[in-house]
Amino acid sequence: MRPLATAASMAAMDKDTMENFGLPGRILMETAGRESARIISDNFPLRKKSVLVLCGTGNNGGDGWVAARYLLGWGWDIHVLLAGPPEKLSPESRINKTLYEKAGGRVFMAEDAAALKGPEQALFRADLFVDALFGIGLDRPVQGFYAGLMERVKESGGAVVSLDIPSGIHADTGAIQGKALKASHTITFGFAKPGLLLEPGRSHSGKIHVVDIGIPEVISQKYPPRVEQVTKKWAAAQLPKRSAASHKGHFGHLLLVAGAPATRGAAVLAATGALRSGCGLISLAVPETSLPLPGILPEIMVQGLKGDGKGFSSQATENLLPLLAGKSLAAAGPGMGTGKTAAAMLRILLESPLPLVLDADALNLLAQHGDLMDLLSCKKEACVLTPHPGEMARLCGMSVQAVQEDRIRAARDFAMEKDCHLLLKGAATITATPQGLCRIITEGNPGMATGGSGDVLCGIIAGLMAQGKPADTAAPLGAFLHGMAADHLAEKQGPQGYLPSEVAAVLPEIFKSITTGSAWKS
Repeated sequence: MRPLATAASMAAMDKDTMENFGLPGRILMETAGRESARIISDNFPLRKKSVLVLCGTGNNGGDGWVAARYLLGWGWDIHVLLAGPPEKLSPESRINKTLYEKAGGRVFMAEDAAALKGPEQALFRADLFVDALFGIGLDRPVQGFYAGLMERVKESGGAVVSLDIPSGIHADTGAIQGKALKASHTITFGFAKPGLLLEPGRSHSGKIHVVDIGIPEVISQKYPPRVEQVTKKWAAAQLPKRSAASHKGHFGHLLLVAGAPATRGAAVLAATGALRSGCGLISLAVPETSLPLPGILPEIMVQGLKGDGKGFSSQATENLLPLLAGKSLAAAGPGMGTGKTAAAMLRILLESPLPLVLDADALNLLAQHGDLMDLLSCKKEACVLTPHPGEMARLCGMSVQAVQEDRIRAARDFAMEKDCHLLLKGAATITATPQGLCRIITEGNPGMATGGSGDVLCGIIAGLMAQGKPADTAAPLGAFLHGMAADHLAEKQGPQGYLPSEVAAVLPEIFKSITTGSAWKS
């Protein structure tokens, strides 16, 4: 796992390092600026071209002054634009501005929109802009003079490198605060920030470079991360292991309840995802009116329960009870239906001693029936819910916009309140545990935005849990494998037109690639 730092935790680590460890803030700033200059020099062969460093009055601007001084010393054509009143410079920024000027650096002042129309206009013909306007502490909309300044940078067409975070992006949520710069590279300090991985911040950050600025480990250990990024190394270590003496009974028996007649393909896709994840045995319970199932793999055991033309009939609840015996786990939802019988079947599953994975219709049933939601909160066995933003909004009783504005908070608050594990799908999937630990999965691409993708993911997670993986591992691991398989197909075939069934089919290749380090074959 890659630890991520929120704005608050990063500020606390900085303060603790300076006040209690005794490492001066100027040294942290010097390291940040020097390493930023090195990365800029390594990535942009622009020594003979023009670079404009945009410095705000806070400590993010201080990082910019240091970077400008180093680039100047290395022979770069550097100008610095101080955006804001000089009297508002932070103490560290003031010192580093003076050092830059002593080194022969050129400084231009701009405090209002009128200043951008004067002689300083020529500065915006720069080939590269270094963004040191606002750091991770920004918590208000960018407007007025600063919004105009960002617009001038955008109009120039020059490349942008942002220090710590693109100005205008919220460090914790990735939201645009009024207006934001779009960088081709972001050099972030200490730890990556969640907002760099969450949209729209992710699309504004370009390539992310994480710089060690010298926060001592004894300090960082005092602030365990509440948000992490799933990595390939972690995923490889978590994959279920198989000994030479293994048999199917060692890898779990999943009961999947799904597949009303109109959506029976969802049941097939979920079962296929579970099978491809390595699950030992899969029993798929569908309404008998859904049979035969198109495309069902012969390895999947299909149980036809009493049904009618719309889905499960009332007698199906009696059929379901015997199927619970001997199962490691149950999953429900894909194409299950939302009628009275489906609600009764979900109640049986929630009252059973089996861990659960709930998706699609099962989530809508929870949102519609408060008594089922109460059962979820009281259930001792692990439950994983896998909503997309619309389903999440219904579960929480809030708008989709509110969910998307702070996806981490929405996922964490629900998981902690309902004592469950939650996976919020979307661009950068988020998982949350009942203890409030969140993981971000950046694997995946827009080609996954097609019906059936979520069904496959539900099956993968259920299959991993059936094999003994705890919910707090199976959810992020399943999302990582699902996204990586989709990325493989996008690289091989293009970013659109591949199918969810194909994502499931390439999972064995993904297992091999992350455990052996081998490259995919085209």
